[in-house]
Amino acid sequence: CHRLVEESRSGLVIKPCDVGAIKRSILMLTKDSDNYGQNGYNFVKKNCTWDKVSSIYKKTYVKN
Repeated sequence: CHRLVEESRSGLVIKPCDVGAIKRSILMLTKDSDNYGQNGYNFVKKNCTWDKVSSIYKKTYVKN
């Protein structure tokens, strides 16, 4: 999941129990949260089409 979040730039990945990182992330989100939703939408629209998803399933489950 963390690779997907970073690649799509649709959220923040922080270490659990890192209070300083959690604090910084919350402060960052209060200033710049609008882009994460749009980035996630754009990533899904580009990378999760039925053609791409079906191609992945075909490669995974169909043996030549």
